[in-house]
Amino acid sequence: MSFEIKLSDGINGFSDPFYSDYLESVRALRADLIAAFELLNIESKKPRETARQLGLDKSLAWKITRIIHEEDASKVAGAIPGTSGMRQVTHSLMERELPKRMADSITQAYEGYLEMTRVHSSNKNSYELMLDGMKVHDEDVRRKSRQYAFRGNCGIWGIQSDVRVSAHVLTINRDDPSLLNYAGFGGLTGFQRLRPGQPWPIFQFLGYEDSGEPLRSDMVPIGDDPSPDFPLIINEFCKGSLPELQLWSNGSTVNYEFGDGLIGKTGKCDVFLGYIDMQPKPRYKDRKNQYGELMCLIDTPIETLMFDLIVERELAERIHPESLIYGRANGPNQRNDVRSLKNLVPFKESLKLLEPGANMLMTPLIPSYNKLGERVIGKLGRDMSEFVCWRLMLDYPIMPSTVSIRFELEDADNSGQK
Repeated sequence: MSFEIKLSDGINGFSDPFYSDYLESVRALRADLIAAFELLNIESKKPRETARQLGLDKSLAWKITRIIHEEDASKVAGAIPGTSGMRQVTHSLMERELPKRMADSITQAYEGYLEMTRVHSSNKNSYELMLDGMKVHDEDVRRKSRQYAFRGNCGIWGIQSDVRVSAHVLTINRDDPSLLNYAGFGGLTGFQRLRPGQPWPIFQFLGYEDSGEPLRSDMVPIGDDPSPDFPLIINEFCKGSLPELQLWSNGSTVNYEFGDGLIGKTGKCDVFLGYIDMQPKPRYKDRKNQYGELMCLIDTPIETLMFDLIVERELAERIHPESLIYGRANGPNQRNDVRSLKNLVPFKESLKLLEPGANMLMTPLIPSYNKLGERVIGKLGRDMSEFVCWRLMLDYPIMPSTVSIRFELEDADNSGQK
């Protein structure tokens, strides 16, 4: 499932003075136009006929009929004409013998709308963004805003990448079914520098309890011939000329960074990392943990995020994962407190349950990805047929943010476990 904001009263649930003033002014103008068209028996459902009856330009007629028939108040502003256009409308209505008092009411309502825009916004650009904020169910608006942010971040930081994949595998521990085994792997494809720059973080590995205390881990490389200096790099799945690598750890996190490298297409590369955690994780709720939560830090401008939770079937029948996005505008902290509900970002993309089978992870975005998944699951001593996968696809994910797939841990009392 996906997270959606629950709101009350106002336009689509908004109750800020701007939204109530906007709604009042738009409704007043719309009501006066509806009354005028009804009195004069003017066709409002067909813009061409409206244009003919009133002698208006077709585009202006379309705007007026859109105001009358648009049920979503947040979209009405885009149809309200400029001052000269509105003057033409009232003039044409009066020529059709609209009473002056009704024409004056339309003019007053229009001027009230303009005054509302002057009170609440300083310029056209900010006003349009405020209107976009009302469209909580319009994913095209959000996607467009994220795309603009992606382009801006590419220009600001001189970095871009095509796809970020973040995959997390969970199995029930065979020796102790009250524990879970975990493996994580992921990659960046089409990573390139657009200009020389500072070292750039590409992956960060960390774990913690719900309380924020570090979660113990013991990472074993997935690659067949791991580098002693950069053991988590899966060399056989990397492509292109990788920039120089840098690795550092502060005890609770392990960080991989790209140093300097070639600029543009000649420096474009794909990089994959992964590990199996030999330290089992709790399967059931306890005093420290209520949720299992897998996260992907978005610290690079990327076009597409593919986020997979790959789970053994027996476990999959008992959990109900959801997807969340935590904004990180309040600071760089990436530990437990990033999960505050006040940081949640609205979005509509939902988790999709992939059809189980040998080619479950196959995707045209990364042709070798299914083979990599087979490698990881094989290292766990399992077969792909034993798993299901929940996948989140997100275009132009917000930077910086933390994308999460989480689920409530099982209750040991209801599991049949002693």
